[in-house]
Amino acid sequence: MLTDSHIHTSLCKHATGEIGEYVETARRNGIPEICFTDHAPAPDGYDLKHRMTIDQYPAYRDAITELRRNSSNPAVLFGLEADYYDGCEKFLKPWLAEQDLDLVIGSIHYIKYWGFDNPAERSVWDSVDVPSTWRDYFDLLSKLADTRLYDVVGHLDIPKKFGYRPEDKVLREIIKPALDRIAAAGMAIELN
Repeated sequence: MLTDSHIHTSLCKHATGEIGEYVETARRNGIPEICFTDHAPAPDGYDLKHRMTIDQYPAYRDAITELRRNSSNPAVLFGLEADYYDGCEKFLKPWLAEQDLDLVIGSIHYIKYWGFDNPAERSVWDSVDVPSTWRDYFDLLSKLADTRLYDVVGHLDIPKKFGYRPEDKVLREIIKPALDRIAAAGMAIELN
């Protein structure tokens, strides 16, 4: 079954369109199930440019709840993309447990303070050690898996976005430990 489980709304500040348009597009394209997974709020101020605020969350939840009531084709699920970064568990662990979510995508968009997938920061790739950067990313993914807060790893291969990539042999060595921890956590891996 083809589904789309990584849909953002305008609350993330980098998506366009109205939520009803996503439902209609899925219906028109024969996609039987979609899941809204906007970026979870981060009250500690993490990456505010790309996520809803905690005050906006109730409106997001209510809008998706209303869509769910009014759409059986496609089925509409409710979720979040919750970024992993050092210290996020302090907020996410209790907060996510209180939410009635169908899906939580765990993603990484920063290595330390560098938005490695941000086009505005692409030039930093020219000055870093590429294998070490990939290793740092997959170390963070391992920690993400170990938290057991997430159902799915989002865009596992996002460091390749700008074409910087280690040799395949090195890449396999870097990725394997993280894949083992993702499997141990019982998580799925998103394909997009």
